[in-house]
Amino acid sequence: MRALVIGRFQPFHNGHLAVVREIAEDTEEVLIGIAAAADDHTLDNPFTAEERNEMVIRALDEAGIHPFRIIDMPDIHNPPVWARYVASYRGQNWLEVPWFFTETYFYRRILDITGFFQAGPGQGVDPFSYQKRQGLETTRRAIRDLSSQVNELLQSDGRPAEAFSSLLAVDLWGNQADLSLWPADGDEKPDHQ
Repeated sequence: MRALVIGRFQPFHNGHLAVVREIAEDTEEVLIGIAAAADDHTLDNPFTAEERNEMVIRALDEAGIHPFRIIDMPDIHNPPVWARYVASYRGQNWLEVPWFFTETYFYRRILDITGFFQAGPGQGVDPFSYQKRQGLETTRRAIRDLSSQVNELLQSDGRPAEAFSSLLAVDLWGNQADLSLWPADGDEKPDHQ
């Protein structure tokens, strides 16, 4: 069984490595999707795809994680559509806009406050790493089951629309597992049905 891990990896850090390590324990091969492969030298994407490939290769080699394969995944940009979508929420407060905007804003603020983006002891340190590790541990079986289902869909021939719909449902299900929604040691977790 193969598993796919997608991220921008700007940079590839210990949190990413922990996720890949957990997934590699239950799979024969890990596919690493480098998102926004064509984007580089910007505030949000400072590293090139080649630099991120090098980071991933070096980190996985040092961790002894094999086999793996890296796939560059360019973003499909449509600025006019995005601008129209965002414009409809101008002037609203954080309680009125879609949660995606609010969550992204506050998450970036927390990373900024903890020094994630600045040189120093907090650089690249994910303040949610404990919670993410706990979430991975408690959902290991579900991840394994989902990986099997996704592999079956990817190997099916002649039904791309059906496969896309199923993968979209899997992605939306996975979004429920947003690790900021419950305490790491708590009993309350999303109902993943």
